[in-house]
Amino acid sequence: MEFVDAQIHATHRGLEQSIAIMDAMGVSAAVLDDWPPTRQKLPSGITRFEYPFAEEAVRRFPARFAYVVRFDPNDPEIDHLVAQARKTPGCLCLRIASGLDFKVMREGGHGRVLAAASKHRVPVMIYPGGEHQTLTDYVRKSIAFSSSSTTSGWAWNAPRCPTSCKRRSTSF
Repeated sequence: MEFVDAQIHATHRGLEQSIAIMDAMGVSAAVLDDWPPTRQKLPSGITRFEYPFAEEAVRRFPARFAYVVRFDPNDPEIDHLVAQARKTPGCLCLRIASGLDFKVMREGGHGRVLAAASKHRVPVMIYPGGEHQTLTDYVRKSIAFSSSSTTSGWAWNAPRCPTSCKRRSTSF
């Protein structure tokens, strides 16, 4: 049986040590979340994220690594950025996490991000932390909206896994 770690923060320990740990634990592949994120604040106040560690891991070990991306929900280029993520080798999905992301979610701020993800068939990984009710309410409202809308909708797509995780994906 192959094991895939659904998300690791490995930037602090480096690629070689991460692979050694994966091998020792019998993990075939992993989804990387560059944390803390590398960010660039644009003059407009928009934050753009970069993924140097994850991109290097995918470039060097494409069968073992994929990664998640994050977006500023206020970015006016969100549709283009999500479309670009879909075409990027090793980019598995976009991520919405607890904390600030859920403050924005409570205010309805991820609608454009999720609409772009649906349009471009990019899977979404949502980590609710202690915000399960916020997520449940948001999904119910969004599904109700998308079922009455012809221009946007939700897509819960099967992720594009590294080749080694196509048979079975287990998180631990």
